[in-house]
Amino acid sequence: MPDHKMLSGELGLWSAVLLGRGEKDWAELLDRAAAKLARGEQDEATASSLRLYAVVVGQKNQPSFQALLEKAADTLA
Repeated sequence: MPDHKMLSGELGLWSAVLLGRGEKDWAELLDRAAAKLARGEQDEATASSLRLYAVVVGQKNQPSFQALLEKAADTLA
């Protein structure tokens, strides 16, 4: 399975977690990023939003989730 497909799947799972926590806006961002990754698209605006969210996540001491967001952003850029 190509790396972008795995990233897409992981973002989709995190999106469900965030939606369950009531974090709808972040869940929608991850859904959008997952769809673009699955199609192999690039989107600098979505990548920038993921980087911003990675900073937020980093402040909450979630390094593995932060690394996933940064990797997805790099792939989309």
